[in-house]
Amino acid sequence: MRAICLLIIFTCLMPAWAREKPVPPGPDQVSSLLKNHPALKQVKIVDIHAHTFNAKAIPLEGIVLGKKNMNVISSLVNSRTAQPVARVIAERARLSEPGFAPYDLIDAEEHFSAIVEQVARAEELSHKRLSNHPAVCALTRILGRYESALGSSKIENVAFAPTVQAHQARKQALELAMAQLTEEEHKGLIWGLKLLGFSPEGDAAKGIMAVLLSSDGDIHRWYQTAYPDVDLVVNHLVDFAPVYDQKAGRIGWDPDRRLIDYEGELLKRVARFQAVPDAKSVYFVGYNPFRDHWRGGRAVHGDALRIVQRAITDHGAYGVSLFPLSGYRPACNVIPHPPLSLVSRHPRRQWEARYGGITGEKLDQLLRDLLVWCEENQVPVYAPCAPDEEWEARAGYGEDMAHPQWWAHYLAERSAELGKPSPLRLCLGQAGGRKFWFGRGGEDEWGQGVYALCTNYPNVYCQLGMHPEIADPIKRIGFINRLSLLVEFSHKNEQLYDFGRKLIYGTDWFMPGTTYPAAGYQHSYQVAFLDDRLAAYYAEFFQANAVAFMNIEHRLSDKTLPIAADLRARLRSIQ
Repeated sequence: MRAICLLIIFTCLMPAWAREKPVPPGPDQVSSLLKNHPALKQVKIVDIHAHTFNAKAIPLEGIVLGKKNMNVISSLVNSRTAQPVARVIAERARLSEPGFAPYDLIDAEEHFSAIVEQVARAEELSHKRLSNHPAVCALTRILGRYESALGSSKIENVAFAPTVQAHQARKQALELAMAQLTEEEHKGLIWGLKLLGFSPEGDAAKGIMAVLLSSDGDIHRWYQTAYPDVDLVVNHLVDFAPVYDQKAGRIGWDPDRRLIDYEGELLKRVARFQAVPDAKSVYFVGYNPFRDHWRGGRAVHGDALRIVQRAITDHGAYGVSLFPLSGYRPACNVIPHPPLSLVSRHPRRQWEARYGGITGEKLDQLLRDLLVWCEENQVPVYAPCAPDEEWEARAGYGEDMAHPQWWAHYLAERSAELGKPSPLRLCLGQAGGRKFWFGRGGEDEWGQGVYALCTNYPNVYCQLGMHPEIADPIKRIGFINRLSLLVEFSHKNEQLYDFGRKLIYGTDWFMPGTTYPAAGYQHSYQVAFLDDRLAAYYAEFFQANAVAFMNIEHRLSDKTLPIAADLRARLRSIQ
């Protein structure tokens, strides 16, 4: 025992450069552990949190123009390089029809010419042409190698399937292009992705860029090949256009438009993908309160809620996805101070698009109207709840807006109105963050707040999954220890709900999906929940808790809501 303790202490104190990257468990290890729990072999796996959008679905230009985390010097340096990178990525991302995988052969020279055309309009920086910047060079070479590999494979249109030849060829071509990057190109790629709002670690940058450049049809297939054991995945949409004040292109007009329309096109596309046989997916519609007054979207009062309601009643959406990091809270909203316009007008313009003509009290009312409607109609709501910086509209929005205290305030007020605990079906993403669950300290109040909400309200859940630490066997032991103690504590207090029945598995794919092999996260959590201290909750974590949160029984019984035949059968099998 003493030797084990010394090993743990030594490993934790060892500098990062001296430690090898932990190898996550494989399927053989999971199968071996399942032999001790034969009943658990029949458990279905539900991934409650994933994304299958490409660059056409997010306002990349608006994100980089907002310069959320840049100081004055960085802002001046990057203003002429970030926008061309974002523009080219978004223009060259492809759309595909559900049911088919059409490939439009685009010569690599076309990509190169497009990049040069964009950067040529910019001025020279430090007597060096911007087209020679590592980020632009990396993107150019990735595109060239990718399309060269695709051109030699002679891909044809094929029917939708998880393992079709065309998809595999495209996937291999992307992997080949990424594998050939030089060290400088890789650094440039990471730099470019950070400007776009990502926080890539290690080889994750290659995977993220690969997904952004893939067609939306291929991304759906990519998930299925990455997680073949998953029986149902919940795709979360985000409505970012009002946040970054970037208008969509006209539907059916410009094939290279950089942003597709959220309501008029994206929701319908996702609904069609969901209806494809064997797609194994449902989607949550993204809600954005700024839709009600965003001039760029020709706003009409009530638009934000109407979009959500129509997505659920007409386009097959299964739930609602909130994103407080865009600049709002579920309650107690206070309009943040506007950014200074010392270097660029864009951050201030985006702030005005979000908050012009609105008060904190009005935002509170908009969120309350949505949440009460979801509660009364038994529609599940998902919201990230961790102090993350990724995708926050401005620096600090994540830590300020996504805190569990705002959910505690809303639920307490609503419960007082009802005279009983609010029955709102709510899942708090990332369960308070990595530091709480893996003992890194500094953010315990986040995890404690999530724990309190889950154990005091009947339908509040939390999602675990996007934590690379789970692949480390030593950190996994710490996770098991902490979680088992929290579950045990909820058992001892009769007034608390069983915390083991409030945890849900979710990957946040594709954000962390290439830090380790995609299935590595799933196998790591399977090993954790096959530990004797957590095995009683294996089925709940991977299946039953998600079924309860999503209220699948109610959805199947409601004949007024559209569900494709294949999806209905899949939901019945999971129920």
